[in-house]
Amino acid sequence: MSTTQATPSIEDDLLLKARAYGLCAQLLSESTRSSGAVVAADELRAVLGRLAGAGITWRLDTFEAVDFRSESTTQEYLKPLLRGDLSPYETSYEPRPGVSGGKPFQLADIAGFYRAFGFEVSGERPDHIVPELEFAALLCAKEAYARICGEEEGAEVCAEARRKFITEHLGAWLPQLSQRISEHTPGSPLSVLVGTLMALAATEPMTSP
Repeated sequence: MSTTQATPSIEDDLLLKARAYGLCAQLLSESTRSSGAVVAADELRAVLGRLAGAGITWRLDTFEAVDFRSESTTQEYLKPLLRGDLSPYETSYEPRPGVSGGKPFQLADIAGFYRAFGFEVSGERPDHIVPELEFAALLCAKEAYARICGEEEGAEVCAEARRKFITEHLGAWLPQLSQRISEHTPGSPLSVLVGTLMALAATEPMTSP
């Protein structure tokens, strides 16, 4: 007898996205050890496999080809970010069209998002890719739990904040980072990981410019 996999509910989908963003943050964090990267990569494959969307499916096929069990892979894939060949900071890249005020404005805007949801960053600038991913994960989780509890207004606040944050920040500079990684280390585990993250962000609703 054949069975079909049930389509995740909106709440399940949000929790899966929250976990995916969190695992990407873990894989891009300097503090993650080699064994932790292997575990995180395995879980991320499973989470992506449960998320709907053709873009995610395509990137999952690419991501599965990366062997994070290789000692050289787990030690080396973050080095372009850690030694400064590539910047992990949003304000190192061109802001989205129409944004003025420069780096101070961008940093203040990111910090404003964080404060509104009680999110604190320790030991790193707010525009680093890891806290931005952790914040996206938080917004997904908060919206999911608000929906579960029947708090429609709270869910919409989280959804709108996520749309704006992805549009104005995370989703605005990831393509530039991906392009530079592709030029620097084409086909590398880092390139595949950021490409996977772009596919995940692309499934998010965006606000109009």
